[in-house]
Amino acid sequence: MNYQSGRNLNVSGSGGVATTGTPASGGTGVNLFENPSAVFNNFRPILVSADQQSSRGVVRGFPFWNLDISIGKTTQLFERVRMKISADAFNLANFVLQSNPALNITSPAGFGVATTQTGNPSTGDFSGPRRIQLGLRFEF
Repeated sequence: MNYQSGRNLNVSGSGGVATTGTPASGGTGVNLFENPSAVFNNFRPILVSADQQSSRGVVRGFPFWNLDISIGKTTQLFERVRMKISADAFNLANFVLQSNPALNITSPAGFGVATTQTGNPSTGDFSGPRRIQLGLRFEF
């Protein structure tokens, strides 16, 4: 089975798998897999005594890209006084960047379902929805 990840829209859960993401019941409809039920059925707990290798890195999260821009202008007001004006835009294209979903095999109802977006400016993470900030600075 091909586990390639991507953002799949309007995915309805079935068989108890990914049902929290079903759009008809108020879910986002966004899932890491096109057919989460088929992918879920190919996962199993690790058997420490039988498994000889790790399968780490088989599944990747959502693709991520971002476009940030900053422009500014410095103007000499007086002999020893300058004024700097700046404008910064984070995620200029306003591309939706969703947090990676849970792939917990003990909780199949949320398997692969995306529920939140990334970005929390208070922690320095400006990768969420578009944000614009303006700056004015006087130097003397």
